Amino acid sequence: MKHNLFASLFASAAVVFVVIGCVFLWIVVIHPSPTRQFLQELQGVLADPATSPYVKRERSTELIPKYWRRIPAPEFLKVLTTLEGSQVSCHNLSHTVGKLVMRDSSNIADAMSICGDSCRQGCFHGVLFQLFGDQPELQHDPDAVPPNVPAWLGIQGPTNHITVKEIAALLPGVCQKSAEMGHPVEECFHGFGHIFLMALGTPQSALAYCGQSSNAHYRYHCAGGVFMQREATTSTIMPTLAENFAICDYAGKVFSEAFAGCYRYTARLVMRNHPVAFHPQIAAYCDSLTGQSRLGCFHGYGFSISGLIYAGKVKLVDVCSAGTENDQKMCVDGAIWGVLAGVDLSTHTAKRMPTGLHPCWTFPKDSVLEQYCLSTVRDGFYGGRHDFALYSAMDGGNDTEKKN
Repeated sequence: MKHNLFASLFASAAVVFVVIGCVFLWIVVIHPSPTRQFLQELQGVLADPATSPYVKRERSTELIPKYWRRIPAPEFLKVLTTLEGSQVSCHNLSHTVGKLVMRDSSNIADAMSICGDSCRQGCFHGVLFQLFGDQPELQHDPDAVPPNVPAWLGIQGPTNHITVKEIAALLPGVCQKSAEMGHPVEECFHGFGHIFLMALGTPQSALAYCGQSSNAHYRYHCAGGVFMQREATTSTIMPTLAENFAICDYAGKVFSEAFAGCYRYTARLVMRNHPVAFHPQIAAYCDSLTGQSRLGCFHGYGFSISGLIYAGKVKLVDVCSAGTENDQKMCVDGAIWGVLAGVDLSTHTAKRMPTGLHPCWTFPKDSVLEQYCLSTVRDGFYGGRHDFALYSAMDGGNDTEKKN
């Protein structure tokens, strides 16, 4: 009798375990969650050895609208944040999340609240793109709802018919509003740089609108948005460094801070298409230049190597050793600002650096460059605290004003 009872209990337990196993198999393997399906499909795109980084980026971006109705925006942003560094740019992919958030939101305030500062303000940039630009790639969705125009903008009617001139006129008010909601003003200007290039097609035309600001920091960030947008939509590079960087000389003729903004993202584009050992060639090219172009080039060179510095593959002191002291300072700015995108050095010192070594500590103790590097960390990327004298025209030209 007791034996039969144990046998019955054992059989019941076995049935329970089989049912649990089947449920687990159904949920995880046969019918995984939308988030898991998205990750599996994304990994498939990234693992394809036959496609270029540009194509991988495009295909990764296309997955977000596909899963939009099945994965809530906060979950999407959380997933993208965990993928940062694995061939995926959380910042770039979250542009599409921001576009979709704004498309489905009743107003810009709600959209900004959902995005927060996720993915280094990438979602916030997407909100701006959708608010001020026609995005035909998103219109295939039958449930798409055009965004309502916030009353404080003073515009009547759909925003996809607004002119670039009207957008530029709204820029100060929009950025002030975004600052009140916790978004750095510089990031707002950066986002508008993206928008100007999307609307106008050529960097020179886009920069003309960035140049309307009297603040050197804002001009630099706006120019950065222009050339980050160009980087994101450029699938090929030219054979020589001179050909790739020629556009930066045209940019600098619009306003001097555009040199650094252009080289920042153009150098990164070049480095993404070359092995690590190629970076000294960029430094040598920068050393062949003169004036503001030279300073901007060293800034972009430092930024393009920031990922390697963060990973501990190269040392900041070795990267920023070429040229004059001013060249080295511009290189340090570019490198540190790139590293700051992934780790708050001022708050966490070096704890989150994979090597445990603060980049500034690679310079000789108490040297000019170590102190300058630490001041760059303290000043941060936002707030207009950093001295921009090296970024603005050194010859008394039209760009000497650093701050309002």
